[in-house]
Amino acid sequence: MREVARRIGFLTAVCMAFGGLVGCSAFASASPTPTISRPPAVPTPTRQVGFVVRVTVPPTLPTAHTLRSTSTPFVPPPHPYILLQPSSGPPVSRFVRLLGGNLPKRVPVDMVWAPKGHKSQLNTVIYTGPRGNIDVSYTVPMSAPGTYSLVAEINGRQVASATYNVASHATLEVSTTVVSNGESLVIRGHHFIPNFKLALVAYQTVGTATPLVLGMAKSSNHGAFVFRTTTRKLTPGQYVLRSWSVSDLAAQMAETFFEVEV
Repeated sequence: MREVARRIGFLTAVCMAFGGLVGCSAFASASPTPTISRPPAVPTPTRQVGFVVRVTVPPTLPTAHTLRSTSTPFVPPPHPYILLQPSSGPPVSRFVRLLGGNLPKRVPVDMVWAPKGHKSQLNTVIYTGPRGNIDVSYTVPMSAPGTYSLVAEINGRQVASATYNVASHATLEVSTTVVSNGESLVIRGHHFIPNFKLALVAYQTVGTATPLVLGMAKSSNHGAFVFRTTTRKLTPGQYVLRSWSVSDLAAQMAETFFEVEV
């Protein structure tokens, strides 16, 4: 500071010597004024605010698809034919639809029912229509489970045939117990035709012994039954148990195996 004051006094003296205060003022105004730079402004800290946004995405509903069954239309063959609708069923007598075509017009036709590959005398006479067609109800006879043929014959000659499958879902269960007065058997049946009378017959698997009728049973409204019996007629060995419906035409409904121990 002393150095600055000394210089100012020296300049003042020079100004007075060369023109007075006016020159000194001009000289002083022409001299640069030193400036002091300001430090950069310090930012004021602000309060940090946080927030949470909840977004609810609606669930994507599954696209509904409608399944449509497409049936293949029946195309009649160029030759004589017959067919049964439906072509399968349980071992009971029932009505089905018998269709036929390309047959001789207005003639009687013998419809022969038999196990496939066998002959039979069970036949029904049906007349063809004015176009050689058939569209009538046919009574399928009660038959044991298996595959059957319906053969159309005209004047003893086969002209067409159809196939029908007889299926049974019935099952048998047998439990045996040795008791003092013989062999005790408990037979249970399931999935039989409701309210059906059945004959329970045991067949020995080895030898030529006569089949033994164990007794009669009747299925309930739900197609089930329980049969109990005790017998001394069963010798040790393996047996096949079969149930037969008691009707005009017997049909084997189910079978199972059991064993009699010594």
